[in-house]
Amino acid sequence: MLVRDAVESDLDAIFEILNHEILTGVNTFKLDPLLADQQQAWWKLHVADRYPVLAAVDESSTMFGWASLSPWALHVGGYHRTSEVSIWIAEPFRGRGVGKELFAALIPRARQIGFRVLLSKVEASNQASLKLHYRFGFRDVGIMHGVGDKLDRQLDVAILERDLSQVE
Repeated sequence: MLVRDAVESDLDAIFEILNHEILTGVNTFKLDPLLADQQQAWWKLHVADRYPVLAAVDESSTMFGWASLSPWALHVGGYHRTSEVSIWIAEPFRGRGVGKELFAALIPRARQIGFRVLLSKVEASNQASLKLHYRFGFRDVGIMHGVGDKLDRQLDVAILERDLSQVE
């Protein structure tokens, strides 16, 4: 497996993974798949060096998963040293170490860019994602109770943070 910077030609694979989760899962509270114009807007936000997108691929460029840094609060300048982490793994490849590889590449990249804190929102029953975050030094900030409604479920969200100034 290779973790590399995503390129624009990866967009179809990136959004195939995300849109599948939008339609079938509760790890995002989006209800409608992102259309081409929305995908392009997302990409434009992330092509800058400040918000990279990483792709986990094999030698034939089959995408296993991807990770990104995003603004925690877009257009709120006081959060310029804080970024939100997103990691998405294609369903057939979950539990095979893809998330570990992506996190191992993303955290040093975030430090290099100059972020001080990484934040993540995780659907609170997603134990695999929570364990992955804990493995990479994230800690619980709190639970937002009942904030999501999807697939006939009322869902909680765990907020996690990673202080990048801490020595690993």
